[in-house]
Amino acid sequence: MAGFGVASGAAIAQWRDDPTEWGQGGEGLGRRLAHRIARSTVRETCESAGAALLRHDVRYIPSRDTRFLPRVTHAVGANFVTLDRNGNRVFHTSRLAGILAGVLVSRYWMPDRYGSTYRISRGIGIQLGISSAYNVLREFTPDLKRALHRR
Repeated sequence: MAGFGVASGAAIAQWRDDPTEWGQGGEGLGRRLAHRIARSTVRETCESAGAALLRHDVRYIPSRDTRFLPRVTHAVGANFVTLDRNGNRVFHTSRLAGILAGVLVSRYWMPDRYGSTYRISRGIGIQLGISSAYNVLREFTPDLKRALHRR
């Protein structure tokens, strides 16, 4: 799924010509794809290293609730809360640090205008939104599979 997200993000950026400094065509798409791969690699590496150091669980654990809104809330909240090695709920430091690291490190190879506080905050917000959407998908995919198999 991560590969699809990286590729689709690069394709959308290519379509929007963002950043314009990278141009269009194969070279522009290649730069956008490399940017997304590198940012994803930094994010995932930092999250995994932080989780190993803190002994936190990075897996998505589905909600036990059966109601729609609590399950969506649980999926979004999984960005901020995880389990430690004893099964206690703790702040998901490694997830947020990984997102922050991915956004900040990627600014070094982006055009200078992407280094503003607004752009960095926007990038963090977008990554949290993508992670939340992915968690919601993981929360409800088993239900969709069961519904399709009944037909």
